[in-house]
Amino acid sequence: MDFWCDSKGPIVQTDKGKIRGYRQDGLYYFRGIKYADADRFEMPRPVEPWEGVKDCLTYGYTSTTVRKPDIISRDILLGFRYWPESEHCQYLNIWTKDINNDVRRPVMVWIHGGGFTSGSAIEHKGYEADGLCTVGDVVVVSINHRLNSIGYMNMAEYGEEYANSGAVGIADIVSALEWVRDNIANFGGDPNNVTVFGQSGGGGKITCLFGSKAADGLYHKAIIQSGILPMPSANKFEDSAKVARAVMEELGLTKANIKKIRDIPVDVMNAAFNKVAPRLVKEGVNIEWSPVPGDYYIGDPYENGFSEYAKSVPIMAGTMVAEFPSISISDKYSLSNEKIMEIAKEMFGDGAEEVLEAYKKAYPDKHITNVFYLDSWFRILVDQYLTIKCESSDTPNYCYLLTYDFAYNGGLPAWHSAELMLVFRSGELVPVYHEPGAMKIQDQMSTSWSNFAKTGDPNSDLIPKWTPYRPEDRNTMVFDVECAEKVNFDRELVEILSKYSGPFGFRNRTFREY
Repeated sequence: MDFWCDSKGPIVQTDKGKIRGYRQDGLYYFRGIKYADADRFEMPRPVEPWEGVKDCLTYGYTSTTVRKPDIISRDILLGFRYWPESEHCQYLNIWTKDINNDVRRPVMVWIHGGGFTSGSAIEHKGYEADGLCTVGDVVVVSINHRLNSIGYMNMAEYGEEYANSGAVGIADIVSALEWVRDNIANFGGDPNNVTVFGQSGGGGKITCLFGSKAADGLYHKAIIQSGILPMPSANKFEDSAKVARAVMEELGLTKANIKKIRDIPVDVMNAAFNKVAPRLVKEGVNIEWSPVPGDYYIGDPYENGFSEYAKSVPIMAGTMVAEFPSISISDKYSLSNEKIMEIAKEMFGDGAEEVLEAYKKAYPDKHITNVFYLDSWFRILVDQYLTIKCESSDTPNYCYLLTYDFAYNGGLPAWHSAELMLVFRSGELVPVYHEPGAMKIQDQMSTSWSNFAKTGDPNSDLIPKWTPYRPEDRNTMVFDVECAEKVNFDRELVEILSKYSGPFGFRNRTFREY
């Protein structure tokens, strides 16, 4: 084992001072680099310069969160872990092969999921980027940023310093990208070839960068993994202001004494939010945290289109075949045809036979019960989003879908977050991925991701030819036991499924086990 960390280094000069990381097995690690500071609800600012050398050997604080996923039942699928939290969470981490020389590799900046409410850059074991950095030959950066109330509370009416408080979580991400622009060259990265990539809420945050002129020029390509979704209506300025007003009233704060908000613990502030939330919901106010449009963030591209800069940025976007299923089948191969039809009628009503026939046509090699797991909502949104993007410029964009059945529970179709370990080449850290098929797809997907970061083209000799997205063909690279680019193969199925399952797929249904 090759390990180096002593008084001589490894040390890198940043624009504010020197930092020390460590080297292990040929890679350099720098963890917990403070990229910005910020007062509560205010915009981030550069950190102050320092003398001497700062140790960056372990992860920095993650953002305060208001809810965590059910790790007991899902740890085997995703590999959860947690870390100390703080509202002062502007930290980033770097994996690189080279420092302090003239090498310039493509940079991939990871933006974690969890909506705009939870998650962190280390929440999943799969976020460890050793494999992606080594095999992909890229520099990887992961970042933490403010979430929920401290990232998106619209406090604009309480003072000029809070004018952009409803988007400071996005402003943190922009600050991290500015840090990358100014410093990544000393870590072997190319500041002129930066790809932002993120999953779920991380993908949603990338779409928000498309609506912020402050981010223009800080990224050059984007990968959105199961993260294209319209922002909830809470991002309307008036509704979000109602949320802040209700919370401040519960805390006994007014414009006259609003400075006291800095002294109130975050958990007390979040408790106040939880107390007023039911009343707000009854009044028709959407209480989901999300960026608030204003001077800093123009709003959702669904409504406002892409910024002029974002139009020219190549995008790769896609989903998982199952995403958020509302069903669990312990042994799908033991179900009789009668039982399968019974379940189909429970889920699709009078459309049961029509849905089943459409599924057989689109997925002739899959077990028929996989239709009960199928996602339609995310898949439709990707199609709509890439269509808007393709109509805005001639820049090539790419679409993908992971349809692989993992060995868990007799064959579990790819779920929301299933691709994380594949993209990062960290499948060995999570038991479900310990099978030849998953390892093969890991090599294919991760190579496509790193190739896209290098050139804007995800093709490699590991997959068939992958052509840029055409809205009329809905051409998609389908990752499975055998990869293939398919044209309009599931359009009819998704349309039929949507007709019988509602606008949000099965996410409105009661969870069932069979």
